[in-house]
Amino acid sequence: MDTIPNTPACQHCRYDLTGLRVEDRCPECGEPVWSDIEARVQSLIPSYARFETSFYAALLALLMSFACGPFGVLMAVWALIQSWMAVRDRGHGVRPVHARNMPFVSLILSAIALLISIAAGVMFLLAI
Repeated sequence: MDTIPNTPACQHCRYDLTGLRVEDRCPECGEPVWSDIEARVQSLIPSYARFETSFYAALLALLMSFACGPFGVLMAVWALIQSWMAVRDRGHGVRPVHARNMPFVSLILSAIALLISIAAGVMFLLAI
């Protein structure tokens, strides 16, 4: 498990690093092999971070819709935007298995939070 799969290339000179260990250096330019792995991992982080952000934003919006009523609308709208961006980015990068449906769950939770917040606002206005 010390070798790098999927024909990696040096980030500096594009030399094929197949078969080299993580702690080795590129034979062509001397760049650490780790820099290629690090670049691959960092390319995956933004999409997964967006998935998690959208999910937690949706949960927070749902909580705020119950706790704050009409004031939860802003949080629900923000959560909907985050969820939509996560759904849009769903095809980019590799995600853990548990994260595959996270954008859709976030979108549904955000929509529910928005509906509850709007209903609470309408009930608040009718009570006045």
